[in-house]
Amino acid sequence: ADGDYGSEQGCRVVDIVPNFFAARTERLRLVRWDDTFKLGEHEDFFLRAKGVLKTVCCPQVVIGHASSERWLRDSSSKLSAYDRMRRRALRFQQVFLRKHRLSWYISHK
Repeated sequence: ADGDYGSEQGCRVVDIVPNFFAARTERLRLVRWDDTFKLGEHEDFFLRAKGVLKTVCCPQVVIGHASSERWLRDSSSKLSAYDRMRRRALRFQQVFLRKHRLSWYISHK
């Protein structure tokens, strides 16, 4: 397959959406959050939801998200307490890879 899952009502069918989504509560209960993950939890959720939930990305819906990737670049001594907490995402990513027996995870922006 070429990775094109089609579209529905002007929205593209996808595997994962990051950081924000809306869903009906009864559908969410079919795939629970894994409390192991404190960061990067959406990758795990949507990977497990594949085949259970239909996920779409709608270009007409835009959510502002003030994010910074300083925590990836700067040394710990230069980071705020919040950014040092964000750096834990790298550890959670390793847990995610082991859990799903994956070697790589490529994030698309």
